[in-house]
Amino acid sequence: MLAAAVKDNGKRPRPEDMDSLAPLQSHLDNTEVHSTHPPPALSRDKFPRLKFWTKEEWRASETTRKDSTEIDDTDNAPSVSTTYLEMEDGTPAPRTMAARIRKTARSIWISLFEHGKAPSKWGRASREVEDEYVNEMEKRWPILRFCEDHWKSNQIATLNYPQWYSHYSSRAAQVKSEDQIDFDQRKHKKAKIAVDQAHSPEPEDEASPLGAAIPETPVEDAPSPRPEQVAPQAGSKTGSRPKARPLKDPL
Repeated sequence: MLAAAVKDNGKRPRPEDMDSLAPLQSHLDNTEVHSTHPPPALSRDKFPRLKFWTKEEWRASETTRKDSTEIDDTDNAPSVSTTYLEMEDGTPAPRTMAARIRKTARSIWISLFEHGKAPSKWGRASREVEDEYVNEMEKRWPILRFCEDHWKSNQIATLNYPQWYSHYSSRAAQVKSEDQIDFDQRKHKKAKIAVDQAHSPEPEDEASPLGAAIPETPVEDAPSPRPEQVAPQAGSKTGSRPKARPLKDPL
């Protein structure tokens, strides 16, 4: 963007132009496309209002805080477990933002789990997995970059990953077991149907309406009876009696 402005004007941008382009150029410089490495570290000198740049500073503050009994449960109050999350002006991040940050972390862990890369303990995470996690977290939530050596992103994992992994891995194992049982039941049912079909009897010959078996030879193809087998019909010449002769007149 800055190079395009120089080319279009044909000369070096004026100071007022540099001021308007600086935030955008800073954003582009700090964005790594398709990278799994964490963003570059920031300088604390540019954020003088931040109190917890190092983890040791936060731990010392936690010791002091635990001595106080005052707790604010409002939505805009900082979460007790995430007091190290600070806005750029040094004010603590509200608990609603902390909840969304934890939700982002869980979505990344789910992706790692589905790809077989989630460690059983966060302390056993490989460098590649840790870098991928930190990169995604700080890319979505820039306030996590306000620290030394990305410890705020890792602190989210240290406090929340063990409970999440225990719950999610147990549920995944249960679902896998139920799916296996369902698969075995369907497989057994298909095998039983195949066995039943293999042992089923052949269909019997069809019968006539009166129950007699249908002859194999069609009627029109059956041989006609011989003449002597044909019974004489009533009224025919062959089967009628000979007529009586009339009596002669007496002499």
